[in-house]
Amino acid sequence: MYHVNWGESLAMEKKTTALTQGAILSAIYIILLIIVAYVPFINVVVLFFLPVPFIIHVYKQGLKAGVLIGLAALFLTPLFTPLVTIMLTFFAVTVGLAIGYFFVQKKGAFTPIIAAIITYIGNYLVIFLLAYLLFDLNLVNAVQQMMEESFTLTEQTAQFLNLPLDDQGLSQFKETLALIPVIFPALLIMSSIVMGFLHYLVSKPILNRVGCPVDDLPPFREWTLPKSLLFYYLGTLILLMVGLAEESTLFMLVAKLHPVLEMLLFIHGLSVLSYFAHCQ
Repeated sequence: MYHVNWGESLAMEKKTTALTQGAILSAIYIILLIIVAYVPFINVVVLFFLPVPFIIHVYKQGLKAGVLIGLAALFLTPLFTPLVTIMLTFFAVTVGLAIGYFFVQKKGAFTPIIAAIITYIGNYLVIFLLAYLLFDLNLVNAVQQMMEESFTLTEQTAQFLNLPLDDQGLSQFKETLALIPVIFPALLIMSSIVMGFLHYLVSKPILNRVGCPVDDLPPFREWTLPKSLLFYYLGTLILLMVGLAEESTLFMLVAKLHPVLEMLLFIHGLSVLSYFAHCQ
């Protein structure tokens, strides 16, 4: 008499479904990556959607399944797009896995956003470390040098064409270029915060649409940050006004921290204004 093992049958069906879904989402990711690599203008918008296939797969099939299609995407990337885009895939996979995992945990909307921010910062550190160890390349100095060469070329072109130049503006831009090594880490942190929020905003309606409910952000007027943030901001502001030596370690630390605190305080201020406007 033939005996059907329903447990094994269901497990096999679930595995087949996971593989099929993984293949479909991998294909969708490659299509998105091709658009980012080859279609101008639209690619800027599509860039924010790159982690979404991995978020969906982790939500539906678990972290291990998400890692597998992430590895598949890393393998497929150089077959369809330029080799340099493998870095985009690395970022999309790691951020997608982090967001998807914490979406499943249901610990509030801010948790996956914070996970994405931390993942971005960690990825930046890995890229910078690999560039230094493998190629003896300081990416911050490389960016500064590239911008200085571009500025010099623009200045020479303007002089050749007898175009008027704003000496004060040129001087301020040169000073800004000199500060790139100081402010660059702050820019990376702020970009990580922006990208974390954007990935949440674009993925939430898609996940809700495919049957993966996601926690809502609280109303903007209810966003709060620690009160100590104001004192940290005032402390860094006073230290900058005192006039620390630019070569000192303290100046480097304060200069990197101040823009981040300034942006957070600005967001908190908008939240307070929104609260009072709501009360009216």
